[in-house]
Formats: sequence, C-alpha cells, structure tokens
Amino acid sequence: MKRFVLAGFAVFATWLGFAALPAAAQNVYPFQQPRFQYGWQTPLSPYLNMLIPGNAAVNYYALVEPQFQRRQYFNQMNQTVQGILNQLPQ
Repeated sequence: MKRFVLAGFAVFATWLGFAALPAAAQNVYPFQQPRFQYGWQTPLSPYLNMLIPGNAAVNYYALVEPQFQRRQYFNQMNQTVQGILNQLPQ
C-alpha cells in the first residue's frame, strides 16, 4: 500500500515538474544594465543623512549640504551643456 502512495506521489511530482511554467516574478527578458546617467540623483532625500547618529550640525554641513550643492551643480552643468548642444548646427 505504501508503494502505491509513493508511486502516485512520484508520478504527480514528475507531472508537476513538466507542467510548471515560469513564475510571474521571474524576469523572462534578458538582463539590462541600470540606466543611471552621469549626475543621476537618488529619489531619497539628503535630509535622511540627518538620522545618522552623532552631531546633527556635522551631519548637516558634511553630508546634507554638499549633496544639495552637488545637485545644483549638476543641474547647472546639464543646462549649460544643453544650451551648447542647441547652438550647434544640425
């Protein structure tokens, strides 16, 4: 009796293995590199660096403020480059 139960389970497991389709969570497309560009900005706020344990003033002036300055610099640089590219003859 035990053999019939195990044989039935083995047949069912084999059938299930052949009938299984890829799960929806699996990516069926080929791998693509992340599309981070030069000057890419994280969607997280720089103010989250204020939560780092330690002196809040040091965290602000050493971590938060430079990130805002870097973002401003990258935006100005991108606008300058776009302006130059728009002036080029096509």
